[in-house]
Amino acid sequence: AICPVCGKPITIGVMHRVMELADRETPYYPPNSPAFYSLIPLAEVLGEIFAKGPQTKAVLQEYGKLIKMFDSEFNLLLNAGVDEINQRYSPVLGEAVSRIRRGKVIRQAGFDGEFGVIKVFEQGELKKLIGQYSLFKTEKPKKKSASSQKPSLLEFGTTKKEKSTVSFKKSLNKEQLQAVAKEARYIVVSAGPGTGKTFTLVSKIERLLRDNLAQAQDITAITFTNHAAEEMKERLSMLSGVEIGKLFVGTFHAFCLQLLREQDKELAVVLEEQRNKIIKRLFHSLASDDLNEITQDIESHYHTIALRDIEVNVPEVKPRVQVYLKELNNRHGIDLSGIIPLVVFYLKNDRDFFHKATAGLKYLFID
Repeated sequence: AICPVCGKPITIGVMHRVMELADRETPYYPPNSPAFYSLIPLAEVLGEIFAKGPQTKAVLQEYGKLIKMFDSEFNLLLNAGVDEINQRYSPVLGEAVSRIRRGKVIRQAGFDGEFGVIKVFEQGELKKLIGQYSLFKTEKPKKKSASSQKPSLLEFGTTKKEKSTVSFKKSLNKEQLQAVAKEARYIVVSAGPGTGKTFTLVSKIERLLRDNLAQAQDITAITFTNHAAEEMKERLSMLSGVEIGKLFVGTFHAFCLQLLREQDKELAVVLEEQRNKIIKRLFHSLASDDLNEITQDIESHYHTIALRDIEVNVPEVKPRVQVYLKELNNRHGIDLSGIIPLVVFYLKNDRDFFHKATAGLKYLFID
């Protein structure tokens, strides 16, 4: 079928397939089934209210204040009274939380490569709401600072004259502040979802940079997703004088690939689709079952590499896997599934690789 709007072939979406397979038109919940809640992350709600990205400095500052006020993101979104939110913070946020709890949100479905969007307010509605009542509770006017420089969210002062520490403490709760200010060699922050772990980690990095306790090239921050890495870079790039290009922020795969490329500058990553093309070219007339078997053998090979030590007897590599690995070696290629296992193996068994990999890790943050 052809799309009547763009003229391109129609991409059948997941929901279409779900409805095609469904044996009922309305959801059925078995008796005594556990409850579930549909929520929008607090940072995204604040981003919508402030018309800024969810990981921008302004949004994260307000996020920190709210976590301190209401103990956790879940407590705010699920349990706090709307009147309490109105009085302690903002009627606009109170209205947003009320709508989320009632499921009165705006859902814009994704399509053909575009992600769906969930919003709380209609376009232009926020201006009308803010016109009805101020965005935040009014406070007594404060005296202007003699300095023209804006106080930083993460200013760790060493003198009594510096008042930005007060602003900082308001943005972090007691436990978060301890983690950011602590000078211990190893710090582990263990907390539930929505409690501000990433916010604390970024605040710690920002403190090191602002107080000149570390240079950008001394810091390595590892995240789970590329999206999280980009948001962290966006936040840190707002610091004046920081060369964000010298600071490593990326996923485990990106970090390990960087280490491997120090050995082979031309190393290229082979993704799943490229892997399949290479296998089909190496082994003609493959049935789909054979392709799946080779793929599983490759995955098993890399899994074994990550677990074994060099002294242990090396398990025999299956012939077709050997052919595939040889082809990658000729192409200066590395299978995506092999990036982390190979680095783990080298770190465990290659002393020179270990020293080179760890020499530049003065400050390592893992989110």
